[in-house]
Amino acid sequence: MPKQVIRMSFTKRIIFSFFFLCSTITYAQKVKKEGLGYFNYKQPRASTLLDSAQVYTLHISTQEGGSFRKDIFLEELKVPVFSLIEDRNRADFMLSIEELPFKFEKEKKKSISGGENGATSYFYAGTINYHYLFKVLNPDGEEVFRKIARGSVKTSGRSSTSLTDAHRNYVKDKNKFKENCAKKASESFTKIFADQFTDLDKTVHLRATYIKEKKFKYAGYNKAYSDLLELYESLNMSTTPTEKEHILKDNCISFWTEFSKEVEPENKKARVTIECAGAAHYNMGLVHFFCGEFALATSQFEIALSYDKTVVAGIMNWIYISKTCSERLANH
Repeated sequence: MPKQVIRMSFTKRIIFSFFFLCSTITYAQKVKKEGLGYFNYKQPRASTLLDSAQVYTLHISTQEGGSFRKDIFLEELKVPVFSLIEDRNRADFMLSIEELPFKFEKEKKKSISGGENGATSYFYAGTINYHYLFKVLNPDGEEVFRKIARGSVKTSGRSSTSLTDAHRNYVKDKNKFKENCAKKASESFTKIFADQFTDLDKTVHLRATYIKEKKFKYAGYNKAYSDLLELYESLNMSTTPTEKEHILKDNCISFWTEFSKEVEPENKKARVTIECAGAAHYNMGLVHFFCGEFALATSQFEIALSYDKTVVAGIMNWIYISKTCSERLANH
């Protein structure tokens, strides 16, 4: 037999063996992720103690020389929903802000070379630590909430070619540094109060999962995925599901529940692998979350995680925000 014919036969056997081997190790379809953008949702308030309140009064106490810092709080503190009044007898609650002693860390001497006429300038820099006690009191003066805002601000005094003057500038500028602390604390209090006593508009980045059919067919999967997308589009603008949206939700949950029952955890070539089952439970979590069913969403996200930790990169964040919303609603 000619050598060329032998070589061609051998090549064909190699190619056939390669394709046969591939066919025996082909896994089920991989789960795909599709970025949908952001979903808008409302995070429930942590406390309902002020639900019937409308107006409040504000009490601010500062350390010596703090009159400007009081003005900063009055200007920077934003209390949503409620109105500020001066008459404490008519107020539904009082906000109390108490300034605790500041602590300056040891300042350090800095220098700047090549200034005017080649002279070296000096300045002092350091850090100031602050603590503010934030309290909410009811009309009887009873404390219903407290939180300490703590932090630090970098300090830098005005420069001078004289070391003595540079240090004097640093000492004179200390009140300015304290005012920066008051501004940061007021921003913290605004966020703390809003999170505790008001419902917050939030957004979360969203990716959904689907399976591109190749080796296996998944009758109904594309329809369920299409219903999920429709729910995302409609409930991203409204927090109250309509009857139509409840039907879409039920269709999704019904399909993916049955789909995930077919999982074969130890079989990587199964029609429904653990990755596919994890994706199904993750999608069910999204559907429940869209509809404001946070406890059910948390449960589905946790099941998805138990099947496949890599089903979606942000699965832990979904568990956190759905559990937070669920626990807060349970206290209402």
